Amino acid sequence: MMWKVQTDEYAESSGFRYGMVARPWGFKDSPDAEYISSGVSAKTLDAVAIGRHANFFHWGFAASPAYMTKEGQTILANAIAYISQFAGQGVIARKYQDRIATRQWLKELKHYATQETYEAELLRDQEWEKTQLVAQKNALAKRENGDSLTRRELAMLNYVPQPPKSFEDYLKRHQREFYELIGNNPEAYAKFYNDNYDYFYGFGFYHLEIDEDVKSMCIPNYDLRILDEAIKLWETGKDSDKAKRILSRYTLVDFATAKEWREWYNTYKDKLFFTEAGGWLFLIDSREPGLNDYHAKERRKAGSAVQP
Repeated sequence: MMWKVQTDEYAESSGFRYGMVARPWGFKDSPDAEYISSGVSAKTLDAVAIGRHANFFHWGFAASPAYMTKEGQTILANAIAYISQFAGQGVIARKYQDRIATRQWLKELKHYATQETYEAELLRDQEWEKTQLVAQKNALAKRENGDSLTRRELAMLNYVPQPPKSFEDYLKRHQREFYELIGNNPEAYAKFYNDNYDYFYGFGFYHLEIDEDVKSMCIPNYDLRILDEAIKLWETGKDSDKAKRILSRYTLVDFATAKEWREWYNTYKDKLFFTEAGGWLFLIDSREPGLNDYHAKERRKAGSAVQP
């Protein structure tokens, strides 16, 4: 069952604007965000067409109210009334990296590591090549007739079909650095991702790597126990360097002693939550100024990179 928001759309009317959904991966992993509704889109079924993050409301439909159904007009009015309750409320978890990898990316990596997906991509490439060759033929005909060509048509004149990619090249493209570990064994990828699911750490452009510090402790990096056990390592002097790396990697704060870390943890442990989209961090469910200071971490990182 679906309800229609707009009376017109870009696929049917020339010049009609298209809407925008938000990527769903990690959208709900902070207490100040809520997913309200999906919508028909070119992305996944759970992409966010309507949602809220703190005092920001995402309304993904492009039509003005004049081009909305009665139901769409009502929901838009409700959305405006609803978000007004959050005026002035700050954001807790901040997604500074638009393409930051979350654990959801592991599902796609497993999907890409199959022979079936490879063959399906080859078929898509073949269909794409057919459309490009037709476009090139049309562009050549226009040029022969002396007609002016658009920028895209000019580019099509130089189109050269590419040979089908091998399964090896396909795996190298999608698995990137993990290909060096696993190679051409598709079954081994699923086992690798499943076995290390709790220990992956994401940053950069869809980049995941295994946190060997966390893996050595056999505790998921999203489990609050990892902070507690890291502080214990420092307190007992067993491996303070590992403790410091873990605490620095998964929090925004920085303390010089294990005693200070323990005091911070005991104070806020009931309010701590883990966010992947927000930077693979444990944050405090509070908007009190200074408690979740992303800038302080960036300043420390910049300072540590300075060489005397």
